[in-house]
Amino acid sequence: MMMNNTNLSHLFRPNLLQNARSQLDITYSHFHFGNAYFGIRGTEQSRSSGGLRCRQTSCKIPCRSPTVKTCSHSSKRRFSTIKNSHFDRNDHSSAAITDRSDTMMCHHLSSSAQTFQQVISSRRTVSNFIIRPSSQQSSDRQFLREAISRGVECAATAPNHKITEPTTFHRILTPSAASTKLFDIAYEVTLQQLIQKKLSGEESCRSEAMRKRDKWANIPAFLVVTVGGMEDQPDSSDGCRVDPYEELPYAPPATIRQLEDYASACASIQNLLLSLHSEGLGCKWATGPVIRTGAFRDLICCGRNDMVVGLIMVGWPKQLPRMRRSRRLDGEMLRDVDFDIIERDSEV
Repeated sequence: MMMNNTNLSHLFRPNLLQNARSQLDITYSHFHFGNAYFGIRGTEQSRSSGGLRCRQTSCKIPCRSPTVKTCSHSSKRRFSTIKNSHFDRNDHSSAAITDRSDTMMCHHLSSSAQTFQQVISSRRTVSNFIIRPSSQQSSDRQFLREAISRGVECAATAPNHKITEPTTFHRILTPSAASTKLFDIAYEVTLQQLIQKKLSGEESCRSEAMRKRDKWANIPAFLVVTVGGMEDQPDSSDGCRVDPYEELPYAPPATIRQLEDYASACASIQNLLLSLHSEGLGCKWATGPVIRTGAFRDLICCGRNDMVVGLIMVGWPKQLPRMRRSRRLDGEMLRDVDFDIIERDSEV
């Protein structure tokens, strides 16, 4: 169908043009993991035929650990074309309208996709963290605060049915009054657990509990993740429970909505872990008895229907553990559902 210039003029209104330009910007980001650098190349999507092509760019901005540097490169000609395309910003004629049936004709794994997948697949649970020099405490503290904020922004993009936004992140930086209280709780809970198990004498139990306290005291930051709208969680004031360090029973999600909200909180945590990992930080998602005590819930001012999903430990990793996987990908973790094959097998 022929269209005159007027029919296409609405495509070039300033606000729409700006939106289109923002989609065509090419970014090149560097992420630093230990001694390895990863670069993400952007892809540019042509407005003409919907085909994809990669335009390689170079970024001269150095990247220093533990920060992430990002720069944006914009093409001089935003509406660039690919082969067999006739679209031009200065040509509003009918030649600009092309068949979009070849939109997904170009299938290739871009370098940005490979890098993003590498970021995901290289994440590990980190239990041992580097003890940073005290002279860097101020700069480290500021970096951690900002990195966690960026991580929570990424966490907020996790799928959330009905947009209930049930997840809350409670940040604790070391050293602080809150972190000291957290370490005391960890000591008391560990001591109580060890004494109840009667694996050794009281002095040995106290020594082991203090070892755990000291280990936690060297972790630069913590995040407590809670999800609201759950079943009322048991409290240390219920019944005859008076010990704030006693492990409380667990009240799991009871409705579909609660289960979906809990799943959303878990997805948020994964986004957070990946964001922090991309900035060179290691994390551990802990769910031990410490988080199920009245003292811990009081520390972060939990509501009665708030469930603690986990305690995230954040710091600079000493090393990244190797991945141990017992299940194979094809046939076990990944299975194809093919009805043709099922029908053929049933006929035999």
